[in-house]
Amino acid sequence: MSLKNDIERRRAARATSGNIHHASSGNGGAVSEKREVPAAPPSFLRLAKRDKRCWLLPWACFQGVGYEPDAVSGDGTGNGIDKCERLRLVFMRHDVSVRGHNLGGVADAIGAFALRELCEILGKYQPATDAAATPAPVVLEIDVVTK
Repeated sequence: MSLKNDIERRRAARATSGNIHHASSGNGGAVSEKREVPAAPPSFLRLAKRDKRCWLLPWACFQGVGYEPDAVSGDGTGNGIDKCERLRLVFMRHDVSVRGHNLGGVADAIGAFALRELCEILGKYQPATDAAATPAPVVLEIDVVTK
């Protein structure tokens, strides 16, 4: 096998899975071993709203995140008040407010540079997502403001 073919094979393997298949040269390449390769951090955060609007914000412009575990949202009249969690992500040119439930894990993912996407869901689908043994984050509303 030529060097060019070997490089192409390794690139294809790396692209299709997060693992590198490395052939050991000790016994003629008959034994292959798997090594975990840390995933590259995402370059952008994708924000998708229910009305199909979408933003791709570069992590290079990220400045910080704030987390409120007991935020209250509603119209202020006592009707429709909802206890929720709130994240505020600050980028150079955008302020992003995320309202939902179980968002503590999202803040942790931001700290680990592992968050790729946030998508809104309708509130009526929230009970179906809460049925899981480990509650998944539920994003009810994303508000993006350009500075």
